[in-house]
Amino acid sequence: MFCYVTCVARPQISATCAIFAGHMCACFRRGFESAMSHPTNSDNLHESKAGIGSLLDLGLNRRRFLKATTAVAATAGLGTLLAACEDDSDDADDAAAAVDTDDATDDDVAADDATDDEEDAPADDAADDDAPAADGEGGVLIRAESNDAENLDPHRRRTAYAGYVIQEMCQTVVELNPDLEYDPILLESFEVSDDGLVYTMNVREDYYFQDGTQLDAEAIKISHERSVDEESTWPDQFYGATWEVIDDMTVEMTMPEPNAGVIMIMAFNGTSILSPASLEEAGTGDLSEGAVGSGPFKFVEWDINQQVVMERWDEFVDNYSHSDNDGPPKADQLIFRVIPDEQTQIAALETGEINILDLPSQQVSNFEDDDNYELFRNEQGTIIAFLSPVIPEGGDDFVAPFDELNVRRAVAQAVNVDEIIEGVLAGLAVRNRSTLPTGNPGYTDQFQEDMGYDFDPDEAMALLDEAGWEMGDDGVRERDGERLSILMRSVSETTLGRIAQLIQNQLQQIGFEIEYEGQERALFYEGIRSGEAELVLMDYNWGEADIVWWMGNDTTLPAGVYGEMNEEFQEVATEGWLPTDPAERAELYYQASQIMVEDVACIPLYTPVSVTAVRSEVRDFKLGGQGRMVYTDAYVEED
Repeated sequence: MFCYVTCVARPQISATCAIFAGHMCACFRRGFESAMSHPTNSDNLHESKAGIGSLLDLGLNRRRFLKATTAVAATAGLGTLLAACEDDSDDADDAAAAVDTDDATDDDVAADDATDDEEDAPADDAADDDAPAADGEGGVLIRAESNDAENLDPHRRRTAYAGYVIQEMCQTVVELNPDLEYDPILLESFEVSDDGLVYTMNVREDYYFQDGTQLDAEAIKISHERSVDEESTWPDQFYGATWEVIDDMTVEMTMPEPNAGVIMIMAFNGTSILSPASLEEAGTGDLSEGAVGSGPFKFVEWDINQQVVMERWDEFVDNYSHSDNDGPPKADQLIFRVIPDEQTQIAALETGEINILDLPSQQVSNFEDDDNYELFRNEQGTIIAFLSPVIPEGGDDFVAPFDELNVRRAVAQAVNVDEIIEGVLAGLAVRNRSTLPTGNPGYTDQFQEDMGYDFDPDEAMALLDEAGWEMGDDGVRERDGERLSILMRSVSETTLGRIAQLIQNQLQQIGFEIEYEGQERALFYEGIRSGEAELVLMDYNWGEADIVWWMGNDTTLPAGVYGEMNEEFQEVATEGWLPTDPAERAELYYQASQIMVEDVACIPLYTPVSVTAVRSEVRDFKLGGQGRMVYTDAYVEED
């Protein structure tokens, strides 16, 4: 039977977790200049505003940063966390775990330990013993993707598609849950020293890898060190931390300076914990034949550009709070099938060749009234779509006529966002009045209260009148012989193009003469702050609360130097990087967002909603934090 299952964030932030996010840019500073162009460490940027300034001096921009971190937002869901857990935290509800360096890993020692542990570990019967699923359960879950992975090594991969596969075979020490809080996964407890420098991780007892070797402190140390070695895609992602094994089940991570942002890194699947024995066997190569982790599914085969096949691991212990199942997955297999063409994807879903598909927005209405599918609506999006006046390269103010607040406000009150959402997006978006996406940790209903401007075309026209722009006989305003004429640009993409044309019409109604130009993506970004266009329509994707800071400091955004123009915004947004208390951090980002929005440095529009279609024979499928697909409870009901 058809229904919508909606994934939304609860309007409160748990007191058991602490926000980490802002320090992300610090983590990725050196990466800006590395081969991957970004993710990484800073020289203690979180410690001072001078540190932030040093980032700006580098010509900081988020777009280069995101080239190497695309999958962070897509698959790890960045968030907040930092707390000690109770020793008896086998149940995730009893513990909110608070949760690299260039040191070489001691693979020889790790391999010896792994071999010794193997004698006492439970036999890996999954491959030989194919334990049957419960009565009426089992089957094959098949998800379609438009692209293939480039490799299946969590520490070497670059694309989100690889991350989707890897996170089903491997685990991280903590995991984002549907309430945008972090659950301890591989840890019994987690402690942080008073000075914020030492993170003590107490590993769960009796936890094993898929090869039968024990998951212990040495495994965490080796994996985290490998995730930042010279071959890593993100060599500076752990902020220069070092690791020390205290005993078999205790590992300490020491930071060169306090930085709560490291918690997010520990939840990113690019820092997944791998079997040391499997790493020794792989040597210096990547793990393209499948990483050996502790996740719910085991690698079977990879037919490049066709599909990746995984099977249930029967020894899996499920510590995810988003799962009802505390044991191995119910399905026999999970397959990621590569189908590049949209229409072919739809046909495959309809025939049953696949049974899980992220629907293109224009296809959603075709499945809403069909009892053969269940639709899952994810409102925990990490994208903010917005309209923005431009601060040109080398400029210290917005391009005219937007150097006047009343003109900027007039645009904000002339844009009917509800009409955009209903008329162009078919309702598949959440109205967002702030610069924080609805699925980011720290988001609460407060971000929609007392912020931004309501649609009021009469007030918009009054503001332009007040600014001296008088309506002409041809419907275009003039002042001192100059017409109120502007150019608006966006990427030449179908949805944004349709939205731009609607905005064009809305602004014409209040007296603007407005030309619209859609551009190829590379050309668009190249000229985004050239000053040729006065107004820009775009979207921005980042899964953490520090997106509020980036909106005013990413030099590839139309108002990406706003932080240099507005000292109040910069001070408050920078302070948002420091607190470990989630409520305090959320309040600072609320204030920073409010400053930017009230000054109309950008006009937030909406956060998109994604919809996943699942065939009706698939039971107990669900969405986790930020829309991550949860397969551990799901199975295929046979006819």
